[in-house]
Amino acid sequence: MFLGDGIFTAMHGKDSPDKGVLWSHSRKTASNIFNKDNFKSLMRDTFVHKSKLVVDFIENSEKGKPIDMQRLFFGFTMDSIMSIFFGQETNSTKGEANVYGDAYDEAHRRMVSLLWSSLSVVSVLDIMPFPIGPLKPNEVLGPASRLYLALHPDGRIFRKSMNTLKEFAYDVIKKK
Repeated sequence: MFLGDGIFTAMHGKDSPDKGVLWSHSRKTASNIFNKDNFKSLMRDTFVHKSKLVVDFIENSEKGKPIDMQRLFFGFTMDSIMSIFFGQETNSTKGEANVYGDAYDEAHRRMVSLLWSSLSVVSVLDIMPFPIGPLKPNEVLGPASRLYLALHPDGRIFRKSMNTLKEFAYDVIKKK
């Protein structure tokens, strides 16, 4: 799954299967990052520094030449996240390669493409009885849909990008 099993996807509340344990754990982990002191210092300092890089990039760009603002803001966001979450300095705002940012962008692009291009096929496959459709009524995807998504070109590239993201995250965890 693109967003993993953390705070963004975990069910919460007393009616969730685990009674909200996973969500609570994820919330507690996130609260250690997003606390008042970090907002006052680390995040503010990071955003001010990265904003100056964006302004410098714009001011030093060739006059009259268009600037890809979407790419520039993506670089700003990715550079800020890399600094705040992972403690790593990157300069994708200045056009330098960022393996994590590129993999994240590619995974997102392929996930959206895969979902839109596969929606009708997967919908039909999943109303079929097992072994084509799901075994259980609350199962999200049946065997045929899983196979279809696994063999789809966007699915393969998505998984490759996700592996890059996982490897990066594990490397950061090992270093800490």
